[in-house]
Amino acid sequence: MPQISFYVPAKAMLFGEYGVLYSGRAIALTFYQHTFHIDIHLQPTQSDGKVTVKSSFFTENPLEFKLTESLNSKDNRDLNFFKNLLFPWKQNLQNKDLQIEIKNSFNPDLGFGSSSALIAGISKGLWLLLFNEKDFMNNEEFWKAVRESLNCIQGSGSCYDVAVQLAASQENIPFDKTQLWLFQNRQESSIPIIENFTLSDSIENYGFFIKTRVYSDTSKIVKGFQSQENREKHASEHALLADKFIEDSSLLNTIYLMKMSLEIAQRQNLLPRNNLNLNILLDKLNDMQIPYKTMGAGHGDCLWVLYDKNKFIKDFKINDSDIPFAFTTNGQAK
Repeated sequence: MPQISFYVPAKAMLFGEYGVLYSGRAIALTFYQHTFHIDIHLQPTQSDGKVTVKSSFFTENPLEFKLTESLNSKDNRDLNFFKNLLFPWKQNLQNKDLQIEIKNSFNPDLGFGSSSALIAGISKGLWLLLFNEKDFMNNEEFWKAVRESLNCIQGSGSCYDVAVQLAASQENIPFDKTQLWLFQNRQESSIPIIENFTLSDSIENYGFFIKTRVYSDTSKIVKGFQSQENREKHASEHALLADKFIEDSSLLNTIYLMKMSLEIAQRQNLLPRNNLNLNILLDKLNDMQIPYKTMGAGHGDCLWVLYDKNKFIKDFKINDSDIPFAFTTNGQAK
């Protein structure tokens, strides 16, 4: 039975949110402290192909459906997620049984790309098993399939998260390694620009991410953003910050850009203000003039805070588990 096993790391966007939807540049990072471990098996069959998904990540375990089945509003959300993800691959999977086992996953409430990790990992695995071609990162047909899966699942999206997770999963690197990426969509091609990015100052000086404990539904938020009349103007504000960070990612400039980002977030209502514990955290950050910014689409998930992690835990009287990631030389929280 043809099979493949691999890991897909977590992701986070530092600068460029919303701007990346309109061909702007973005800076993202990937880190293996939170990881999806995926096994994929393909088996020829004489009947219609069947899909089986095993994972404690889902409420229904295992998920099972025929590839010939269409979407059904009565099905649970997880089942329709996989039907949408596999839609571009239906022709290639005729007369094949597909088994997907998710051996390790991470919490979607962090905003670290749990859905995009599945899109990235399963698309990569299917391409390798079906076509035995390693250089999918530069293949137009592969990226068309990835983007079609993304559009089927959430209606639209920049694909930055899937792209950087794919790029990171390609490299033979230590599992405690943090990597930064420059991402930009092309006008003329489905294949995005994905390049390594290096910070100006030592990585351990760039703080950490702290949980907001507020789930941010990225798909819903992006749809709402794209329905706004002034969406392109708002997107350009985020894109400009990303460009300035790419030009100068020094700690001093990062502090300035975080201040500008916070002003944009407040003006565009990207900070949730209906959660008492989060309000207390935000008020204290503001009172102490600690630089911070929203992550991804905002409205929750995590905040990026520029401060010493250990001092922050002591000063704010929080648990170490409230900080799911900290920048260090090797990407491990210290």
